[in-house]
Amino acid sequence: MSGAGDSREGTGADARVAHAADEARIRTELIGVMIDTIRSRKLTQVHAAKLCGTDQPTLSKVLRGRMESVTIDKLLSWLAALGRTVEIEIKPKVDDGVGRVTLRPIS
Repeated sequence: MSGAGDSREGTGADARVAHAADEARIRTELIGVMIDTIRSRKLTQVHAAKLCGTDQPTLSKVLRGRMESVTIDKLLSWLAALGRTVEIEIKPKVDDGVGRVTLRPIS
């Protein structure tokens, strides 16, 4: 799974919509990595939920795309609990002035 996206400049409603779209895209990609991790480790949802410190129904909802109830930081902590190393890298400003949010899962 790979993904890249640009954060968008703007003010007001346009910026809020763009920000929400970026967050939804990142949540979707993180959930995909969680699914891949759970499958590759051959975990049941019950076991994965215990590792993540949540219950199976909540994990199941998130894995099926009901992501409104989970934050990006919660997904990152769940990935770490499932044995993935999560690194966040902040780079200097780019020449065109538009920052980018990129997720690069490594198998």
